[in-house]
Amino acid sequence: MNNTAETIGFIGVGLMGHGIAKNLLAAGYPVYVLAHRNRAPVEDLLSKGAKEVKTLADMARNTTVIHICAPGSPEVEAVVAELLP
Repeated sequence: MNNTAETIGFIGVGLMGHGIAKNLLAAGYPVYVLAHRNRAPVEDLLSKGAKEVKTLADMARNTTVIHICAPGSPEVEAVVAELLP
């Protein structure tokens, strides 16, 4: 188990994000995910120990590091704009 104080959040757990999040869970990191329209990767990560948050604000409150795996710059910018005050 990893002894770090980092708690990692994932926004976007499609093909790339799911694989990274799965490996971090296996390495012992606490991982939080934000639901996606495709529930299969979210459910898989939850079965491996991830926790789900419902909003970006919840993600920011519960994590120290947030990975954004979005399809393009406009989506990333929208997430960052909502996360920053």
